[in-house]
Amino acid sequence: MTQQPTMRALLQREIAQQERFIKEKLTSLLIPFKKSLHFRVSKAYTTFSVKLKKPLSIKELLRIEQAFPPGYMVLSNSFLGEMTQHQFIEIRIPNQSSHFFHLQELLSYFCLRKTKGILPIILGLDDRDLYSIDLATSKHIAIESDLPSYRYKLQQLFLHSLLTPNNHKWVQIAWIEEPLEHTKLRSRIAPFMLTEATQAQEVLPLVIKENEKRKTENTFDTRWIIFVSDAYASYHQHKDLFNALEDSQAQGIHLIGTSECLDKDTITVKDIMEYNSLFSPSLWMDTEGRLHHERSIIQLPFFTEETVIPFEFYQLLDKRINEILGRTEMNLFGKSMDFQQVQRTLSSEINRYHLRSSDGRITLSLSAIRSTLDHMHQKLFYDMIERLSKNIYYFVGETSEKLTNLKELRIEPESGQVLINDKVAYTSTSEGGLVPLIVQSIYDLTLHAVPQTVTTLDQLDEATYPQLHLVTEALQRGEAYKEIAPRTTPIALISEIEDVLSKAKFQLTSKKEVGENTSPIHKNKHILEGIDELPNKDFAFKLLEFMRDYGLLENNLITLTDVQACKNLGHTFPILLEADGENSSKDNSGRDRYYPNDLFKYNGKEYYVTNDWYEKTKEKSSNRDNRTRFLEWIKSLLNK
Repeated sequence: MTQQPTMRALLQREIAQQERFIKEKLTSLLIPFKKSLHFRVSKAYTTFSVKLKKPLSIKELLRIEQAFPPGYMVLSNSFLGEMTQHQFIEIRIPNQSSHFFHLQELLSYFCLRKTKGILPIILGLDDRDLYSIDLATSKHIAIESDLPSYRYKLQQLFLHSLLTPNNHKWVQIAWIEEPLEHTKLRSRIAPFMLTEATQAQEVLPLVIKENEKRKTENTFDTRWIIFVSDAYASYHQHKDLFNALEDSQAQGIHLIGTSECLDKDTITVKDIMEYNSLFSPSLWMDTEGRLHHERSIIQLPFFTEETVIPFEFYQLLDKRINEILGRTEMNLFGKSMDFQQVQRTLSSEINRYHLRSSDGRITLSLSAIRSTLDHMHQKLFYDMIERLSKNIYYFVGETSEKLTNLKELRIEPESGQVLINDKVAYTSTSEGGLVPLIVQSIYDLTLHAVPQTVTTLDQLDEATYPQLHLVTEALQRGEAYKEIAPRTTPIALISEIEDVLSKAKFQLTSKKEVGENTSPIHKNKHILEGIDELPNKDFAFKLLEFMRDYGLLENNLITLTDVQACKNLGHTFPILLEADGENSSKDNSGRDRYYPNDLFKYNGKEYYVTNDWYEKTKEKSSNRDNRTRFLEWIKSLLNK
């Protein structure tokens, strides 16, 4: 299988094609130029600087401009630009999307699925979506920003906070700048702020005091990041205060300086050297979660408004980041989760919920509904799931609390006990009592819908719930949901589902606690009891009817009619054979391989049922125990 190229390879390939195009065009025009082109990359363009071997006249420059597509050649209106463009020309070529990837593409990429190390990739936001940029580029490639650089340092920390749970508990920041500047950006990083002060004369004494304290104690728990807008000017104005922090990096205090220009008239070379020994423009994390800094500037796409990422993408992102960092579920012990992180985890449990009839014969899976929706309606679906997730309850002692009251959830490393807001969380038992909530990991948390609060499908009246009534009637006729979906109105159906489930009470519990009491096998135990003692024919028809009534045939009919799949279940012939007039219950030797007079009906079709059933006994050496294998397969489908 061909390995998919990395983002770096795609970027380099595109730049090489652009460079070749420029060289071929200039060569065809007989323009003498240096063969080494310098370029910089932005999201929209790659701009190439071409050094000419001799100055060109205005007439020759116009000839070059006309040879390239409109807008490719950049003409400067500045005095300095006009002086240099006779010796240098700039060609700006629009980029393709090869080195900017959506999150969905990033998570499915080969290099992310296979690697265990940290990749040279950083995530960024624009005003519409989440993107990634490959930073593993050659040293002469710069990722050019569209806005002043100091904004990007803040975004870097903000994006880092997306990837690391509760990062603000061990990374805090201060921001030295003019007050009330960039309030939108400041609101995004509010959880990280160690002080609301923004003036150097207020912030720096606080930082110096903390630095001295850490020196004395020779330890620290929280890293402090001090962002300084217009850092050259600030350093020149408060040089003594800044110089007092010369060794602050060893104490976990990092100065991040950003500046648009250097005033050469007011700062000396010595000042510049001292400045560079203090400020580091970017941060990065190692495989053990430690924070580091480096001198090379990393800049990201800008964002203007908060981008809402659907819950399933959050889950994929969390899972992928854990894999990249080599974390396991057990690493989550002792680490706390806030409301949004818990909400994301539990929302997926609601997404897997099934609406049922009172007798359990009809089931309607929310995930089956979601799979038939287009992109716009899927967004409405996930908005509904997000709202429903606020209707989750948990117990602290005998008091019922809403999930929205949760500020912190933590799992004790030794006992596995769940603590919510530093209090022991409880879950209800099948007998009605309460026991402490104990899990192996965050992924063992699940939801239990209190039966008395859930309205079943057959209790919904047609006038109030016309869409759900339509679906229920079709399911009762044996139709699969994907066949029903085109007859529904998605927005109305989503609205009706939300109305039904908003009245349900979802309780936080563990999968182990819920497992036996609420599993389909447990609920239908009275139907499955004694079925393995029936004669072959009754055994087969009873289980096939069970699969039909409980919606298991919808996705598994193809298994029962496929020769190879049935061999995996211990059968020589398909378990079901369509009675279409061409097929026969007999094999080529004239022996009956199917029950000839009794047909199984499903979705308007009739099927022969195999009579090829065996059960392992002590007297026989045969291992073709396909009865037990078939029954266990059905139980596994129920569990799923």
